Amino acid sequence: TASVITNVIVQIPTPAVSIIAAIPSQVAPIGSNVTLTCNITLDPSVDSAVMVNTLWIGPGGRIYNGTAPNKNGFSYQSILTLVSLKTTDVGAYNCSVPVTPANSLYIISTTGSAIIQVLAQ
Repeated sequence: TASVITNVIVQIPTPAVSIIAAIPSQVAPIGSNVTLTCNITLDPSVDSAVMVNTLWIGPGGRIYNGTAPNKNGFSYQSILTLVSLKTTDVGAYNCSVPVTPANSLYIISTTGSAIIQVLAQ
């Protein structure tokens, strides 16, 4: 008997992504700590297992390590803390969120992202 291999393409809706900054005012003082929270919400129609990752990209394209996404139902959260804010930390931060089917033989993913501007005085 012959085996038939069928490729099934799974289309995953783009996740909703937002970033919240824990800053008492719009401007953070140099030397302070700033916490950025990336909130991710998957479409509830995604009923198969997926892998959700986060990639924080800061000013000048620098890569930052935030926390691994914590899951709560269809919502995930990743946190990036900027410790002792420096002038080189000032700028835009992007939380990019690739979502990939867990059992995929191929890397088929969708990416949502959000950007926040960090200002200092």
